[in-house]
Amino acid sequence: KPKPAEYFDIPVLSDRMLFVLDVSGSMDYSVGATSKAPTRMAHAKRELIGVVQALDERSRFNIVFFDQKIRVWTSGLAPATERNKQLAIRSVQELVPRGGTDSYGALELAFKGFRGIDTVYFLSDGVPSVGKSISQEKILQRVWDWNRLRGIRIHTIALQVGEQLNPFRRQREDKEEAARFMRILAQETGGTFTDRR
Repeated sequence: KPKPAEYFDIPVLSDRMLFVLDVSGSMDYSVGATSKAPTRMAHAKRELIGVVQALDERSRFNIVFFDQKIRVWTSGLAPATERNKQLAIRSVQELVPRGGTDSYGALELAFKGFRGIDTVYFLSDGVPSVGKSISQEKILQRVWDWNRLRGIRIHTIALQVGEQLNPFRRQREDKEEAARFMRILAQETGGTFTDRR
């Protein structure tokens, strides 16, 4: 039996999944000490493209991209045919990070917009900063409400490698706070939490 595909070392065991990807401005931060180093976004794209390529064609999937707006790659759940995988990869390659982080909106869409999923892979590099609610406690409570009868497992990836190189930015990232939010989100839904710093 072939080894399952992996996404940030989390085995992909579902065949009805949703990838939720943060494309906010901070995903443009470099993961090395110079501006020539790859960005978080480059890192996230590489992992997502790799897992999409590896999906079994019996799998069904979709991708939600979020900054302060929420966008969906396609409608419903697409079978992982060669053509669909290529179309998904193209849309991932074209992503440009900008704007804030509407985690509430992205998670709300995951629950309300996709009836058939059993697994969500949620990647973000920071704390919620825009949207209906930026309160982590409130978002966790809403997810608990939405998920009570669904039993969707949320695997979370806190992709926080590197630093902001722009010296004029007023606020430093709070990596501990972001990791805590993502850790609880995974724990409360039976998912795996991965911290990349």
